[in-house]
Amino acid sequence: MFYGAMLSESVIALVWAAAGVAFYGATGGLNQALTEFGQSGTVYDISTGLLGPVGGVLAITLPLLAVGALLTQMDFNVLWRYFSWSNQTLAMISLWVATAYLIKTHKNKMVSLITAMPATFMSAVSLTYILMAEEGLHLESAIAYPAGIIFAVCLFITYLIMIQKKARLGRSNTC
Repeated sequence: MFYGAMLSESVIALVWAAAGVAFYGATGGLNQALTEFGQSGTVYDISTGLLGPVGGVLAITLPLLAVGALLTQMDFNVLWRYFSWSNQTLAMISLWVATAYLIKTHKNKMVSLITAMPATFMSAVSLTYILMAEEGLHLESAIAYPAGIIFAVCLFITYLIMIQKKARLGRSNTC
C-alpha cells in the first residue's frame, strides 16, 4: 500500500510542478510564489486561478477518490501480487539505472558489476513471474523460465557491449 501511495504522490507532485511552471510562466515565477505563499498557498492559487473555487477542490480530491474507489473493488490478493511484481520490477529498473550511472562515472567500468549482477537476476525473476502468474500471461513454466533467462542474458550482453564501448571511448580520449 505504501508503494502505491508513493507512486500516487510522485505523479501528483509532477502534475503540480508542471501546473506551477505553466501557471507562473517559468520556474522563477513558481519559486517566487512558493517563497511568497508557501506550498499550500501556491497550490490554492493555481487551483482556484485555473478552475475557480469549486474546481480547485475537485482538482485535488476527485482523482484520489476515484483511484481509492477503484482499488477497493479489486481482490486484495491480486492487488498484492501486482504490487509485489511491480516492486521487483522497480528494483530491476533501479539496478540497471545504477549500473548505467556507474559505467558513466567510474574509470574502472567493472565496478558496475556490483549492480549489474543483481539487475540481471531481477530481470529474469520479473519477466518469468509476469509470464507465469495467473494475473499475468499465465504461460507454462516451460516457456516462462527460458524466456526470463533469455531476457536476462540479452540484457547482460547489452551491458557487456556498453562496457566495451565505454572502455574504447576512454582509451581513444586519452590518446
